[in-house]
Amino acid sequence: LTCVGSNILGQNQISVSVVLLASPCQPEGVMVFELGEMWAVVQWRNGDSCATGEQDVESFTIGVTAIDEGTTNYITLPITGYSSIYLYNVTNLHSDSFYEVNLSGENVYGSSPTSNPITVHTLAPPASERIMFPFGFLPGDSLVPHSNYAQSTGILFQSPLPVGNRLSSVVYLSPYGVLSFDTPFHYWGVQELGIGSLIQDMYILAPFWSDVDYTSQGNLFYQLYHSSNTDNTEILYNATQLVKQYTDAPNSFAATSLLVATWSRVLPTSS
Repeated sequence: LTCVGSNILGQNQISVSVVLLASPCQPEGVMVFELGEMWAVVQWRNGDSCATGEQDVESFTIGVTAIDEGTTNYITLPITGYSSIYLYNVTNLHSDSFYEVNLSGENVYGSSPTSNPITVHTLAPPASERIMFPFGFLPGDSLVPHSNYAQSTGILFQSPLPVGNRLSSVVYLSPYGVLSFDTPFHYWGVQELGIGSLIQDMYILAPFWSDVDYTSQGNLFYQLYHSSNTDNTEILYNATQLVKQYTDAPNSFAATSLLVATWSRVLPTSS
């Protein structure tokens, strides 16, 4: 709003010019149009007042939040011309996972309010293809804190585990892909094995031993399941079946404890 005033012969003359700058209106009707294991087609439309004039949307920003990890990715989608319905295929999702999706519109004058989020649950793969246990914040996992230091997190089992020729009650979980028993693993990256090695007297499992940058990227989730909690019956049964399938465990074997550790989207240390 611009005002210009002058005084001529004692009379005030004021001219007023008004410029209205219109930001785009909020996207409406956000919904899932089609769904797969690792993708979701999202549908939405412009608000009623966005059909003509300066409120036309020039681009949309789609926010996709992985609920189990607490991370958000943003996708910018340029728009040329008005359409009553918009569709976009969001890809690179995880199967059987929960996401929140919202949208906002942009033009040269600004951004619209963000739409109310919708929850997307991607499809689970067939039972024959499921090779991972649930992980992330949604199943109740704990998170190993990000750090610049070579530290490990101790996890106490209710019953000792037979490891080698001894029993162990504490497992230490390292961001470098190592689980050590009774002794914390405080070493950077991959270590040499053999006589004279720093870890020659340690009992370890190395399912993901690598030089990981865990200062801020990716997450290391873990959860200990025990038979004392009846909610764990199904996951312990699944673990029992896997042990019987891939080892020589007797038919009488039944898992009473299960530690699930998941290195999710971690990156290597840059050289």
